[in-house]
Amino acid sequence: MLRGEMGEPAAQAMRLLEAIGKAYGAERLIKVRSAHVSGISYNTIGEAGLGFLQRMALDDGRCKALTTINPAGMELDDPGKLGISRDFAEKQFQIIRCFENFKARITCTCTPYLSGNNPLMGDPVAWSESSAVIFVNSVIGASSNREGAPSSLASALTGRTPYYGYHLEENRRPNVEVSLESDLRTDLDFSLFGYVIGEKVVGVPFICGGAARPSLGEIKIFGAAAAASGDLALYHWDNLTPESRRYKTYLDNVERVSVDRGELEDALDRLSTGGRADAICLGCPHLSLSELGEIASLVKGKRLRRPLLCFTSRMVYQRALKRGFIGSIKRAGGKVIRDTCMVVSPLRESGIDVMETNSCKAAYYAPNLNGVSVSLSDMRHSIQEALKTA
Repeated sequence: MLRGEMGEPAAQAMRLLEAIGKAYGAERLIKVRSAHVSGISYNTIGEAGLGFLQRMALDDGRCKALTTINPAGMELDDPGKLGISRDFAEKQFQIIRCFENFKARITCTCTPYLSGNNPLMGDPVAWSESSAVIFVNSVIGASSNREGAPSSLASALTGRTPYYGYHLEENRRPNVEVSLESDLRTDLDFSLFGYVIGEKVVGVPFICGGAARPSLGEIKIFGAAAAASGDLALYHWDNLTPESRRYKTYLDNVERVSVDRGELEDALDRLSTGGRADAICLGCPHLSLSELGEIASLVKGKRLRRPLLCFTSRMVYQRALKRGFIGSIKRAGGKVIRDTCMVVSPLRESGIDVMETNSCKAAYYAPNLNGVSVSLSDMRHSIQEALKTA
């Protein structure tokens, strides 16, 4: 591949991986079970990113490992659902066509582990998208470094990644013990806890505390926030994550920090930059089937008096459609949107200047990427308030 015998895209990708490997002192390359590529939305990569992808696609680049892709900037089947302009939509479709040529799966989700990209514990992968990386490392127990869009695409086109970082057992050991000194009562509490840990911890935290076993939605939103506020890509949570028992023995000489309710409240104050929201936006990371089911049960037979946008993947959407969840949400006046999310879509084109969400990750990124202000609230409270009679 490096000599160009398998095409210029593979050679270009291999040169990048070789440079990364040398920079990090990797002894060799290893095969990956899968890749997950970010940088899919035209809203984030623009003309420069589109041009790069088109050149790689024209030279017949092909994925050599199972590859999924991150959210686009719009719903592919209905760009008008978020008021997307014709020019934006055309550029977005050009990006998607590049990945179709690469033979990637057009998943358009930040939760590839809910859309058919299912590595096993110990499998090496090359994933970008910070919330997916921290999930696959911590909750699944596979191994990935926190790849960027170019390096994850390079791994997709070669089926390889340099052997360094979190692929090495010694780098997966905890270096900070985090004591949770507050009950986590809502999904927003989990997100705030993750955000505070991301700010306080450098390395690999081992979390102690938290009596309740978190749901998939709570652990998903926790990790997304931790990866957003810092550079965390791996954590161990006592009696919860698969490697916690193995690494609990490494806590004798590590730094110790604690997180209390006051720190969660402080993060809430800092991240809530908006007043009354124009819409409630849920699904950063993308909503799971169980989360859509919970929303559907809350709104079933009722009528929302505020706009509700629920973001999910197309695969989860189809499952939710069969269960009747989508119908219940739509009849209540809500929208369920596939393929994109509140961070990478141009929300202001939809008339949204202030959004209400339960995601600290969205609160961290959306103001800069979309120019919207954010009001933070837990999901149940947001929906219950939206159902009240005006």
